[in-house]
Amino acid sequence: GDLCVVPYAVVPTPGKLAHYAELGCPEVVLQLPPGDEAEVLRVLDDYAQYV
Repeated sequence: GDLCVVPYAVVPTPGKLAHYAELGCPEVVLQLPPGDEAEVLRVLDDYAQYV
Protein backbone atom coordinates (compact mmCIF):
# COMPACT_ATOMS: atom_id res chain seq x y z
CA GLY A 1 0.00 0.00 0.00
CA ASP A 2 0.86 3.64 -0.09
CA LEU A 3 2.87 5.30 2.63
CA CYS A 4 1.06 8.14 4.39
CA VAL A 5 3.20 10.70 6.23
CA VAL A 6 1.43 12.79 8.88
CA PRO A 7 3.56 15.61 10.35
CA TYR A 8 3.14 15.74 14.13
CA ALA A 9 3.30 18.64 16.62
CA VAL A 10 3.09 21.28 13.89
CA VAL A 11 2.76 24.95 14.80
CA PRO A 12 0.76 26.04 11.74
CA THR A 13 1.44 28.86 9.34
CA PRO A 14 -0.15 29.22 5.90
CA GLY A 15 3.21 28.61 4.19
CA LYS A 16 4.04 25.55 6.26
CA LEU A 17 0.63 23.96 5.70
CA ALA A 18 0.85 24.69 1.96
CA HIS A 19 4.29 23.05 1.86
CA TYR A 20 2.97 19.89 3.53
CA ALA A 21 0.04 19.84 1.10
CA GLU A 22 2.45 20.13 -1.86
CA LEU A 23 4.38 17.16 -0.46
CA GLY A 24 1.14 15.15 -0.49
CA CYS A 25 0.51 15.04 3.27
CA PRO A 26 -3.27 14.68 3.65
CA GLU A 27 -3.29 15.93 7.25
CA VAL A 28 -1.13 17.29 10.05
CA VAL A 29 -1.38 17.05 13.84
CA LEU A 30 -1.14 20.49 15.41
CA GLN A 31 0.84 21.23 18.54
CA LEU A 32 -1.05 22.45 21.60
CA PRO A 33 0.51 24.18 24.58
CA PRO A 34 0.82 22.40 27.93
CA GLY A 35 -1.08 25.27 29.59
CA ASP A 36 -4.38 25.45 31.37
CA GLU A 37 -7.76 25.16 29.69
CA ALA A 38 -7.98 28.88 28.88
CA GLU A 39 -4.59 28.84 27.12
CA VAL A 40 -5.39 25.70 25.12
CA LEU A 41 -8.77 27.11 24.07
CA ARG A 42 -7.12 30.39 22.99
CA VAL A 43 -4.69 28.47 20.79
CA LEU A 44 -7.50 26.35 19.34
CA ASP A 45 -9.38 29.54 18.49
CA ASP A 46 -6.25 30.83 16.71
CA TYR A 47 -5.93 27.53 14.80
CA ALA A 48 -9.56 27.73 13.59
CA GLN A 49 -8.42 29.91 10.69
CA TYR A 50 -6.61 26.87 9.24
CA VAL A 51 -9.56 24.48 9.30
